Amino acid sequence: APTRGAARALHRPYLSMDGSYGYVGRTFGSMTEDGHDVWSARVSLIIPLFDGNLTRGQVRETEAAIRRAQVELTTAQRDASREIQSLYGSWRAGTENLAAAELNDRLANDAMLLTRRRYELGKADYLEVLNAQTERFRAHANLIEARHEVVTTLASLKRALGFDPRLPLAEITAALEGAD
Repeated sequence: APTRGAARALHRPYLSMDGSYGYVGRTFGSMTEDGHDVWSARVSLIIPLFDGNLTRGQVRETEAAIRRAQVELTTAQRDASREIQSLYGSWRAGTENLAAAELNDRLANDAMLLTRRRYELGKADYLEVLNAQTERFRAHANLIEARHEVVTTLASLKRALGFDPRLPLAEITAALEGAD
């Protein structure tokens, strides 16, 4: 698509010049003889008087294309900002869930050890030990899921910010603070 200035320039007068020089002959050897060289030159002045408003229409079309591109750029920037904010919120929530899952995993492990000791002392039956182990495995599975969620959300956030997902978070934070 032409630029706005190029589209407007189409209705202005312009000057064109061209020229050529060469040799003419029936055989290759005869071209070097005197009188076989040929040249031409041309100068043209083009003055567009009436083009049926074609140029004006092309200018308007170009300006509309520019406005459309500006709107698309603004929309893309807004969408990218919204995606980054959403990913950041998800990452923050994920880190809080991860902290809770780590605590739950430690507590489930402690409860399982306590139930085993109670079983060894005869104060708990084997079903309580199995229930404690089940809760420990469930808590550990939740911990793994929470870690996965944090890692994948962080990778998506890094990608949305234009960084390599393998880059450490500290380097990204330093780069973002340096950009301010």
